[in-house]
Amino acid sequence: MSGQVIEGQWYDTGNPLAYLTTQFAAAPADPEYGPHLRRLAQEVGETPPA
Repeated sequence: MSGQVIEGQWYDTGNPLAYLTTQFAAAPADPEYGPHLRRLAQEVGETPPA
């Protein structure tokens, strides 16, 4: 058995909501997709819920 100490934020991907949370947390840092996703998140945040 071995282990590793992880510094920073740990995300689980064991269920659909946790997987989406992980993707939403990591995607904005991507140099190709990040700018578009940040704009999209801002636009969606400005729209009142249906």
